[in-house]
Amino acid sequence: IKIAFPQQNTAFADFILDLLPPELESQHNNKNALIFDKTQWQIKNHSFLQRLPAKKYVVLHLGAGNKTRLWDINSWINLAENLAAKNYEIVFTCGKAEKFLANLVENQHKSFNTDFAGNTTLLELLILLQNSQLIISLDTGIAHLARLSGVANIIIFGPGSAEIYGKNGKFWSSQITKIIAKSDAEI
Repeated sequence: IKIAFPQQNTAFADFILDLLPPELESQHNNKNALIFDKTQWQIKNHSFLQRLPAKKYVVLHLGAGNKTRLWDINSWINLAENLAAKNYEIVFTCGKAEKFLANLVENQHKSFNTDFAGNTTLLELLILLQNSQLIISLDTGIAHLARLSGVANIIIFGPGSAEIYGKNGKFWSSQITKIIAKSDAEI
């Protein structure tokens, strides 16, 4: 089977939807029935839920596997201070290899929660995201996990193609996601 690539930038999830066989589409009446549904991903019974902050919180994910995608630590702290002023607990996360970023935050601002930074499994991180009020991350794997959480999220994007990520994609149309260029995200 030969499949033609789309003529314009297309979200990867939408490209996959277009590859589905007609019989699957007919089982669901149409492809619109195959749009992301956050209720299929909710985790309601897990011991990690007891570790979540009691106060309403926002997750700021510091890390990115590619150093060109990192955002200035002072920009993260300014953003966190603005959100904390709105009475949110600030929870910083990152991967184990990026724990030094959380240490930089902690050294400058002891009131922010860095307990989860580099200290969660992927499942625990999804639970943490699902129970947050907002997620702000760089364009990294956690941005995809943020979308699965069903929580509103902001992706600081660049370099790369936001269209391929799914900025205007059909599959993710039920999700509240704002993608902004890193160059436009400076505070």
